[in-house]
Amino acid sequence: MKKLDNIKNSNKFNILIFSIKIVISFIFISIFLYIVGPFYSKALIPIFSKEIKLLHPEYVINTIKYEKKFGTNELLLDVSIHRRHFTVNGDFGSVRNVSFSIYSSTIYSHPIIIFTLMLSWPGLGIKKRLIALFISGLFAILITLIDIPIYLIYLAENDLVINTIFGKIRSFWGFFLETGGRQFLSLLAFFITISFFYLKIPSFTFENIKRNDPCPCKSGKKYKNCCGINKV
Repeated sequence: MKKLDNIKNSNKFNILIFSIKIVISFIFISIFLYIVGPFYSKALIPIFSKEIKLLHPEYVINTIKYEKKFGTNELLLDVSIHRRHFTVNGDFGSVRNVSFSIYSSTIYSHPIIIFTLMLSWPGLGIKKRLIALFISGLFAILITLIDIPIYLIYLAENDLVINTIFGKIRSFWGFFLETGGRQFLSLLAFFITISFFYLKIPSFTFENIKRNDPCPCKSGKKYKNCCGINKV
């Protein structure tokens, strides 16, 4: 009974330590991205613009920029949509001018979640953790480049009547992101990255294997014609 109690107490202690690490990592990453975030956002804005134009050539982007507004950092988008449209209120036209902004923190929400978990995750040495941070950083950028442009288009066409399949997929994507989907994608990227360090590759031992025995790599061949082909 004492051993069982010790195990339970040990598990509670580990969970407590992990929770403390998450809080500390979150604070550190948040401060870091508060400083670096504007540069990160400004570097991605030209790519966002090209992606929007690629997805919708009929869009004329008048302004897409990072700015401070009422004490907060925001991404401002002003766009003219040159296409026949109908709104949910029954209005219609051939040109639609839209101007809106989103909090810049939306752009680096993925790095905040992914890096916080990566820094606090137990069982990783310094070398593996650095590799994991690099890989997860690439994932964070990739997800952001998928997330933000489509989300901006979703906001620009939010009150339009959507009849196309792509438009309906985009509407679902926007709703998905607004209801926890962004956090889900961050967690998915984190677990994909961390899984590489826990996948076990089967190892084979070739001791006492005869040349005519089945090869232990399960290729279906004899050992002498497979892994042992170059061995005497």
